[in-house]
Amino acid sequence: MTVIFVDTNIFLHYTPIKDIDWVKLIDTSCCKLLIAPIVIDELDKYKEDNSNKGKRARNSLKLFESFISSGADTIRDSVHLKLIHNKPIEKTYSENGLNFNEQDHRLFASMIEYRIENPNDSILICTNDIGPRLRAKQFGFKSLVLKEEYKLKSIESPEEKKIRQLEKELSQVKSQLPKLAITFGENKSYYNFHVLSEFENKDDFLSREYDLIKNKYPYLKNEYPDLNSNLYHSFLYETMNKHSDEIIKAYNNDLDEYLENYKEYLSYVFRIKEEESRTVDLKLFLINSGNAPALDIFLKLNLPVKAKVFDKNN
Repeated sequence: MTVIFVDTNIFLHYTPIKDIDWVKLIDTSCCKLLIAPIVIDELDKYKEDNSNKGKRARNSLKLFESFISSGADTIRDSVHLKLIHNKPIEKTYSENGLNFNEQDHRLFASMIEYRIENPNDSILICTNDIGPRLRAKQFGFKSLVLKEEYKLKSIESPEEKKIRQLEKELSQVKSQLPKLAITFGENKSYYNFHVLSEFENKDDFLSREYDLIKNKYPYLKNEYPDLNSNLYHSFLYETMNKHSDEIIKAYNNDLDEYLENYKEYLSYVFRIKEEESRTVDLKLFLINSGNAPALDIFLKLNLPVKAKVFDKNN
């Protein structure tokens, strides 16, 4: 016996199965059409559609229901019809590398289980899709492609025509609107930047900067030359310009206070520099590629909770 598993797309895009000369197509005296559970499930999804596909799905389901009610199994001369009610078991999917979430895989699972129970039957799959036909070879099944004469013309239903007209009108409206985009310059929709994990070791920074200021402003010392040296007379000449001990002491005390305050200043400078190392200068550009000016523009930025935003102009 030659059996044909009919894919869902045949019911949606081709002549009703009762009007197709299956015997002539496969050159046999008798054949059986098999309807897998996944096909019924898919037709159930389409039946609520107001399009032509929805109408065909409803007619196919009514045909199945009439056969079940009447107990008949012959759809036309020498062509029988059978609905498979039991869905494939999980083991069939796992052993054959099939995915339950793939609709085509569910159809092949039913075909594989049927072959196990009916090893003497010749099994074909009738489908309009290339994917299932290619996969059929993987499992050792033959494919049947219906002739073009059986394919139904694509006729728009009133609902489909209305939807197409509305889509056209919507497209015309959109073409007359502004089309805004935010970029980071050069029409880039992204901006890469690198943030240092640590600016510098704080102790190293303070020590280096403190040494620089100490070398720049040394303590004053009142040094006198040897009285027996040749410099003695020059010293007497210059001694009037020398700082007195009191002035030197006062200067050095002020220098100590300055250096102490400078330490606090360096801590503040370090904190500022560290924040600058983690600061990104964002330059946003608003581009309008539409056919109308944009008015009353409102831009909302979503930033991390801990992020601080500054306006460098303020």
